[in-house]
Amino acid sequence: MDDVFAFAAFIALVVPLIFIIMLAKIMARQNRYRDEIAQTLRKIEDALREDRKLLRKLSQRSTAPVAEEPQPAVFQPHVSSIEKVLFESPPLAAVEPEQRAEETVIESIAEQAPAVAPENPWRQADWQSPEPSRFELAAKG
Repeated sequence: MDDVFAFAAFIALVVPLIFIIMLAKIMARQNRYRDEIAQTLRKIEDALREDRKLLRKLSQRSTAPVAEEPQPAVFQPHVSSIEKVLFESPPLAAVEPEQRAEETVIESIAEQAPAVAPENPWRQADWQSPEPSRFELAAKG
């Protein structure tokens, strides 16, 4: 019976001691995390201050008057190489035979090109619906 009381007394002393040690470790860890968070927040605040300074400088630059007047945009139409060949070619009498052959090839290709756009394969009239499945037939019946 004395062993039971001794064990109970040991537990009564050791358990609070273990809780105190664990509590001290947890508090130390929380303090370390709090310091890390505070340091990170200071870095973020410093970066934000620097960004604000840069934004102020940029806004002052953009509001400063411009010495030169902006030049109007010059429009230059885009002409594809095929249009150059078809519309800007010299007369056939002044063209060498090799160039005439190239032009006839281009003309024959232009003549062979279909004038009408191909039909949409999704809108074909000969499309048939599939036979209804057993599930569909059972649902109807």
